[in-house]
Amino acid sequence: MNCIRCGRTISDGKNFCEDCAGVASSPLQESAYISRRVVLSRGEKELPPPGAKKKAALPAKKRRHPKARALRRLTKAVVILSIACALLLGACVYGGVFYFNNYRREVNRLRTQENELARRESDLSQMQTALTDAHEQLQFARDTVTDREREIDSLTQQINQYVMAGSETEQAIREMQEENIRLIDENNAYAEEVEALTGQYDTLEDKIAALENSMRVLQNKSDFFDAHVCFVENDGTGYYHRYSCSHFVKRSYWAYSINLAISRGYTACPYCGG
Repeated sequence: MNCIRCGRTISDGKNFCEDCAGVASSPLQESAYISRRVVLSRGEKELPPPGAKKKAALPAKKRRHPKARALRRLTKAVVILSIACALLLGACVYGGVFYFNNYRREVNRLRTQENELARRESDLSQMQTALTDAHEQLQFARDTVTDREREIDSLTQQINQYVMAGSETEQAIREMQEENIRLIDENNAYAEEVEALTGQYDTLEDKIAALENSMRVLQNKSDFFDAHVCFVENDGTGYYHRYSCSHFVKRSYWAYSINLAISRGYTACPYCGG
């Protein structure tokens, strides 16, 4: 064999001579052995080295039959069509799941609003009770102030009578004056309490008005929910129910619009009328 770098004769099983083995990656230098390299022209065959085994001739490629080629093309087309159908089916399933999740979120939001409406109705009832109590306390305070004013007028008249009666009644007059001052202070205290209760009464009236407006909005949403949304239990009966139906157990169900439920073959519940 010859060195594949400089052309020097070497032993079998090696590619480079001893000089070229360490500098195989360096550019080729001028060598006395370069002239011994044999360059084959295009079209000439390179003779195998002595002792090398001849390569077996490769068998000629068989020509494919036109029907086999058409069958292969048809198979590729079927595979591509199957992949496209699978992608389309996946897109439809994704769209259905996305629509169902949005619809379920809307149902949960309406249910939360309904619960909020019930809570606000309870708060409104409590505030109305508190308003009634405050009104009764205000009326009681007003009656008390009126009674105190009458007592003050009566004591004032008595004081005037005692003053006119003479000096022997001065001690009694002083006591009555002190009592009169005490009643005046109590009257002022009651007047301040009446003013505070009046402010509380006005505040409660404003809160009740705001809650009534909010309750009307939530009631409209609840009426829309009751009028257009129904529930189908996973019990195989084929009925759709209202949310308030006694036969709607609220365990495993689907939420539909009424028109969609009818279009899917469901019928109204005979107990709630759908």
